[in-house]
Amino acid sequence: MASFQQFYSESFRREVLQVEKLRRQIIINYFVIGFVLLAGFIFEAITWMLVGIAFIVLFILFYIRTFGVSTDHFKERFFRQIQGKIGTFLLPNAQFDINRYIKLSVLQDAMLLSIAPGQYGGRNLIEGRTGDDLIQISEIDAWGNAKNEKGLAVKEHFFKGWAGIRVQHKSQFPVSIITDQAIEEISGKAINMQDMDASDLLFWTDNQDWFDTIFTPAILLKIVQFRENTGCNVYISTHGDTVCVATIPKVQSAYSDAGIWNRVENEKEIEKIFRQEAFIAELLLSLHAV
Repeated sequence: MASFQQFYSESFRREVLQVEKLRRQIIINYFVIGFVLLAGFIFEAITWMLVGIAFIVLFILFYIRTFGVSTDHFKERFFRQIQGKIGTFLLPNAQFDINRYIKLSVLQDAMLLSIAPGQYGGRNLIEGRTGDDLIQISEIDAWGNAKNEKGLAVKEHFFKGWAGIRVQHKSQFPVSIITDQAIEEISGKAINMQDMDASDLLFWTDNQDWFDTIFTPAILLKIVQFRENTGCNVYISTHGDTVCVATIPKVQSAYSDAGIWNRVENEKEIEKIFRQEAFIAELLLSLHAV
């Protein structure tokens, strides 16, 4: 799998700077419009002349028409430039769609989400094929309503991170799970997860011989190293015709949400996204039924 240094080229950086210019223009627009609003209302309060309000309205309409940049346009450029370019770099024949994401039923079948969340959504779908097998990677946010210790309503996330699936064209997988969070049952069946040697990962499988063949020491080492280097939680499962790989950052970054108060040119944050997408893509390409 290609490295981040290969991806973060000078041409990519120049394109990132173009998106950064859009962000700065939006901030400038906010300040200009805010200043004009304040000045106009002060003028109207002092003179009692409605011309102040009329000037405000005309100026804002002219300014937005001439210099306006919508936040929606900025976010679209951001996602295409960062998440999209990373995805199509890792899977060159893949397509990128900001508004699509992996279906809930697919992740429930993969046992990533054992219950139906109150709300489910996502974005930034990367979709491609390896041979006849379908590969999908996207950001996912699944949450419900809960109450904190004070009895106040809060949002409880069941999953917020990146998820990827590979659907085999013909072969079937035995049921296997690798994760760092204990799971007590699968489809109503109680299971006893075991500690994985030399790590704090847990695993369970209904076919140990197959598990040892597919999850080679090299692949297990990649999983352990990814967790150590990124601090992300991981979830990997095989079931039926599907393999699922998911990463969940322990600390959610505001950068990946394309907020206008975060610099676009942030190599450290871009690398965090790259590492998650690359880890998922590499495992999906490596894990297949035999």
